[in-house]
Amino acid sequence: MADPEAKVILTVYGLPTFPTRIAGSPARTAQLAASLGFPVAVKLLSPDIASRSDVGGVVLDLDTPRAVAEADQRIRSRLRRLFPEARVDRFSVQKVVQRPGGQKLTAGVDSDPVFGPVILFGQGGSAADIIGDQAVAFS
Repeated sequence: MADPEAKVILTVYGLPTFPTRIAGSPARTAQLAASLGFPVAVKLLSPDIASRSDVGGVVLDLDTPRAVAEADQRIRSRLRRLFPEARVDRFSVQKVVQRPGGQKLTAGVDSDPVFGPVILFGQGGSAADIIGDQAVAFS
């Protein structure tokens, strides 16, 4: 499940989420960023890429429409070079919100072929893979 769909589910259960817009072109990405207000984050949405951070598919703290369009184009170009078979469906655009003392978290649900459904929870953000502070449990 991609971010936009997950945010819909969280909202249904009364959990707050950051405004997110979905774009299919660099020009539309820039336009949506301007409507949200700056700074923004641009994130790749592709069913063929498991970890956006591993391919440079997340760019944070963009502060102009031009910077947003250029980030969108750089990600597309990088993917064509590194993973030419990968689909680049869309990009999510989110307002960057700074919360002093806040923590970035990651949560996920997957289906393991041997164990069945599993739940992941741990530290989020770009350092999550480096630190490896995650717990996986059977549901």
